[in-house]
Amino acid sequence: MVPEILSRKFKGPRPLLPGETPALLRFLDDVFMLGIPRGLAGLLPHIFTDMEEHADWFNVITCEGRIVAHAGVTPLEFVMWERRMRVGAIGHVATGKAFRKRGLMSALLGYTTERMRKMGMPVSILWGDRVRYARFGWEPAGHAHHFSITPSSAGVLSACRERVERLDEPVRRSDELHVLHRRFPVRVERTSRVFSLMLEKAGIDVFAVTRGSRVAAYAVAREKKFREKGRKGSDWMIEEMGGKSRGILSILKWLAGRPGTRSVEGRYPLMRLPLTDPLLEAGSSWRSPVAMIGQIKVVDLKQALAGFGLSSFEREVRNLGYGGRRLVRTIFGPVPPKATLPCDGGYARLASRLPVDFHLWPSDNC
Repeated sequence: MVPEILSRKFKGPRPLLPGETPALLRFLDDVFMLGIPRGLAGLLPHIFTDMEEHADWFNVITCEGRIVAHAGVTPLEFVMWERRMRVGAIGHVATGKAFRKRGLMSALLGYTTERMRKMGMPVSILWGDRVRYARFGWEPAGHAHHFSITPSSAGVLSACRERVERLDEPVRRSDELHVLHRRFPVRVERTSRVFSLMLEKAGIDVFAVTRGSRVAAYAVAREKKFREKGRKGSDWMIEEMGGKSRGILSILKWLAGRPGTRSVEGRYPLMRLPLTDPLLEAGSSWRSPVAMIGQIKVVDLKQALAGFGLSSFEREVRNLGYGGRRLVRTIFGPVPPKATLPCDGGYARLASRLPVDFHLWPSDNC
């Protein structure tokens, strides 16, 4: 239900109707002023290409028939080893400049939270200004190793010398790359259609190591050019990686060794996986902090605990009496349990299971 602060001239919040796709895209491109080819459709084709098929992902408020506010909810399937959970990713929260400070965003976020609850999404994630979204229960959380490899630190990868190539038409190798992506034990599951569309994002490069005729490893990277004190160069931001460890390391080393490269940066799960030690060895240690993954909100605590295999701890979690944001930090990190749980009261068993393991690549950010 729309709060009373909204004038009767506003209609919604409601899902997008058939035929409103072009109007919504024009509205979002105008608000965000991206200045990139094809606007949001070019930046995030996996979300904005098949909009008519996924109209229920987009929630709007209209004024006299015109879209003036929007909040999207993209369903993400988190894979965490043998477990799976449906998570709602909030994206492109926007209000037209002439309609701000009228409670439209509050109405949309309340509406989308209820929709996620009804659609079986016990956890929500978004990216944006912490202060803005903290009022509605989202808190920066998660844990990952943020690696930064420089040309000098890449020397420890001297044994990783496999041939690296830039794929001119990565969509043609989409099926092979998708197989490698799905072998990663903690990820967001993607359909073959979504994976293929993500390879069409504006501004990305896909690098690969092939063995024989097959892709053995790949990395999706975005080049960020800089000019500083008379020096020109590039920082490479890794958006996702997959495949054989030696192949991935060969790609990172090759990027670090390109003329003008200042750094190769990305994030990797903060858990024991094949690449963990090599990345820690190759990183410039003073630029390898723990990085939060996104801003998280618990929509349904019971279902969220079940999704992470913590149903037997529900009473202990509720007995903590923590509010939403503090509860988020306790369950998802990045702070360790000893910093959030009472030092007495029998919480050692719960502490051994926290923070929960999950991961999504920057490619999955909505």
